Amino acid sequence: MQNNEFERSEIGQSENIYCNPLLLDGRLLDYGNFTIATRGELELIKGDPASSGSTKIPFFIRLRRDDKIINNKHMDFLDKQLYEIEISTVLAFSKPGDQLIITPVNKVDWKAKRILKIIL
Repeated sequence: MQNNEFERSEIGQSENIYCNPLLLDGRLLDYGNFTIATRGELELIKGDPASSGSTKIPFFIRLRRDDKIINNKHMDFLDKQLYEIEISTVLAFSKPGDQLIITPVNKVDWKAKRILKIIL
């Protein structure tokens, strides 16, 4: 996981965002095994993922290369509010060294933002 580039706010200070709010196929994402070949449904959640009280957080997902957001006309997930996404559809546009940016839609969930470096 990279620097999260949090946009801190008083709103959301008390939100229950777990230390790892990413699920892949319903299980906590293992950052150590996240590669360009990763497959599965990615979700962002708030609350304890082991409890039935956790809820999905809507998010945007983007790729960044050389400090620029990749904008390919075939990336139909850009600028769409998502609750889950097959991560391989995003990683298909990536190269090792790119960054996957997962940003919550709602400002109250700012602590859930994650940036993952894509490796082989």
